[in-house]
Amino acid sequence: MTVYSLFRKVIIYRILKDSLTDAFTVSRIGLKMMRFCIRGGLKQDVAAMAACAGGTGRGIDMLDREGFRPNVGIILLNANNEVWWGKRIREHSWQFPQGGIKHGETPEQAMYRELMEETGLRREHVKVVGRTRDWLRYEVPPQYIRREIRGHYRGQKQIWFLLRMVGRDSDFNLRLTNNPEFDAWRWHEYWVPLDVVIEFKRDVYFRALSELSRFLVPPPVLGGEAQPGRKRPRRRRRPFSGAQKGGAAPLFPDNTKQKE
Repeated sequence: MTVYSLFRKVIIYRILKDSLTDAFTVSRIGLKMMRFCIRGGLKQDVAAMAACAGGTGRGIDMLDREGFRPNVGIILLNANNEVWWGKRIREHSWQFPQGGIKHGETPEQAMYRELMEETGLRREHVKVVGRTRDWLRYEVPPQYIRREIRGHYRGQKQIWFLLRMVGRDSDFNLRLTNNPEFDAWRWHEYWVPLDVVIEFKRDVYFRALSELSRFLVPPPVLGGEAQPGRKRPRRRRRPFSGAQKGGAAPLFPDNTKQKE
């Protein structure tokens, strides 16, 4: 081993130790993760460290003792109590904005950052109506977890925020970042159909919508389509225009295949 390689190992170890101490409290899992990341860091320093820490490449994120990554979810309402519904880029699935909490951030700070990154809205465009009392958790199936963090990462724990839109539809900008999360959006009735949400997120969506519905007067009526496990009757599929109910046009055609 050269002196240069040893020096790099020491630097990477120091960075990871400082970043992961709060998440793992120097637990056995944390030490194993740090050793693994040192090996990965010699090949792809920053990218490997972000991946090993359970992140997305946009910063080192934290895992708690049980392997859940702190996260925020956002339910955005318009004046008609309809919710903002985003179509995942180059996919036929829909979801609410969400994202990880970075080291040193509060859930509210992370919420405003993710709101801007994913929808283009700023703080002055929304008003906070409420939030969930505690973390809502969901586990991610192993096939969706990167190989290098399997056995340590289990899923997400989320604080959900209910926001009221005070800006205009024209304030949305899905192209604000170089890696957009959505390519189209629309307003939808409060109880969104959960069969278009990826299966392992459906229960936490239902719990978040149920808990936050107490802030609305009168509370929205729950339809059968919104209940987990309840499938809607099949309907003839219509082409998505990307501009329903004032929604923005899609960034990419629906028939574009997602690159691996």
